[in-house]
This record gives sequence, structure tokens and C-alpha cells, in this order.
Amino acid sequence: MDDSRKKRFAEIWWKSRADAGMTQERLAVELGVSRKTIQNWESGATSPSLYQGTEWFRALGLNPLPYYLSYVFPDASSSADSSKESGELDALLAEAIHSLPAEAKKRLLFILWAEHGSSPTAVFNIINAYLQLPLLDRYKIADSIYKSYQIESELDALVCPNMIQPDHEMILKSIELGKQAIVEGSHGYSMADEDDK
Repeated sequence: MDDSRKKRFAEIWWKSRADAGMTQERLAVELGVSRKTIQNWESGATSPSLYQGTEWFRALGLNPLPYYLSYVFPDASSSADSSKESGELDALLAEAIHSLPAEAKKRLLFILWAEHGSSPTAVFNIINAYLQLPLLDRYKIADSIYKSYQIESELDALVCPNMIQPDHEMILKSIELGKQAIVEGSHGYSMADEDDK
């Protein structure tokens, strides 16, 4: 691995830890490694294994995907920047969609084209507002939506019953992980092992 790639890979570690506001000492305890090991990973002297990298994000309570995407697509690291030009946004969005698993692409198409009765632009704005809320509020909303979905499903009253449906196992796991993160005082959680669904 050349020095430029090592530097970008090390940036994943120090930036995510800084974003989570966790000290090297605490993270070392969470991962069962020494503080020196954390320092080595963050400086690029050594790198964590795949398992250790997954555990890193679990301990921080962060989604690893944006950090890994910033490594794979370094020019896209500020893709949520509202100052981007339309052409740049098109290219970044095409890269992001290309990297999505098939099920996520189907869900995106459902939002855009299914006859669910809501404006896709409104749905994206609601999701945007939802993601700006503290984790406790997001947990309550997600739990309420899932319970309502279950009731409507049992009543055979879903709006698009023949279209792609939610992944129940993933929703339940995310609600439980969200609850655990709240109890532990974390501002987020990671489902790194579920990102390929």
C-alpha cells in the first residue's frame, strides 16, 4: 500500500474516533488492545484486521460506510456538502448508488417510483429531518413506525403489499441496537455486519 493510501486509511480511524468524541484510552479498553495500538492505526504505522475494524465502529456507535466510502472515493468525502454543483452531485450519487447492495437499490426505487401516495421529494425531506434528531427521538419514531407497519400488515391494509417490504430482522436489530446505544450514552450505533443486505 503506497503512502497516500496508508494516510487515507489511517484517516478513517482517527476521524471516526474524533467524530464519536471517544478518547484513545477508552477505545483501547473497548477493543481489548493497547493505546499504542490505537495510535499506530491512527498514524498508519499498522492497520486493524477486518474484525477489529468492524469492532472499532461498533464501539464508536458509528456507521462505517461513509468512512470507507471516503477511502474508496476520496473526492466524494464531502458529498453531503450543499455547495456542490449539479454535475458533481450527479457523479457522486451515481458512485454511491452503484455501491449499494441490490436490496437497497430496490428500496430506493420504491421511494422514487412506487404508487405509495407520497412525494419522493417529501419522503427524502422527512428522512433528512429524521436523521437530524437525537438518537432517542429516532428510536421512538422507528419503534412506532414498525409497530404500525405490523398492525397494518396483519389487517391486510398495506398501501403497496406486492412491492418490496421491509427487512423485519434488520429493523428489529436496529431498534434494539439503538436502545442499547441510548442506554450506554452513545449518539449512534453501527450495523456493519448488515450493510450488505
